[in-house]
Amino acid sequence: MSVTVKPKPAEGEQDFPSLALVNTRLLLPGGAEADLLEGEDAARLRELREAIRVLFEAYETATAPPPGALAAVNEAAATGPLVTQLTWDDSGPRETSYRTANGSQAALAADAIALLAGPAAARLHACGAHGCIRWYLRSHGTRQWCSTRCAARVRAARHYARHHPGDSV
Repeated sequence: MSVTVKPKPAEGEQDFPSLALVNTRLLLPGGAEADLLEGEDAARLRELREAIRVLFEAYETATAPPPGALAAVNEAAATGPLVTQLTWDDSGPRETSYRTANGSQAALAADAIALLAGPAAARLHACGAHGCIRWYLRSHGTRQWCSTRCAARVRAARHYARHHPGDSV
């Protein structure tokens, strides 16, 4: 039996549930992957999570996202009372909205759209620590890691490399 401890929330998760959703997939020490999603909607949430993750990566690398990821988020958003659609052109992501029927995952999809098309998108970054796949909103210009735990691991690795040249960590 393995026990997965949920890490502390990354910067921005409290304001953007879609960021918290993306961070429910973790890499454990040794490279094993952990999934914090469970329950009857877990499969649909995993699909939405991976589509949002792809859009985050496209935003950070300033590339056009795959049409499938964009469609998955827009389709999830279309299940709610207010449909928010994400479009992408040469100037970047744009948000448009209209009304429709109610649904289950629309709030998460709309939240991801609002994050990517809003002012907080400029602060969205992947954690810079080796082996971490979490995302966070940068709170200041020099921040590179999602948590103090990741920052401490990076600093410890640097310290070890300085004091043990030629050894690999």
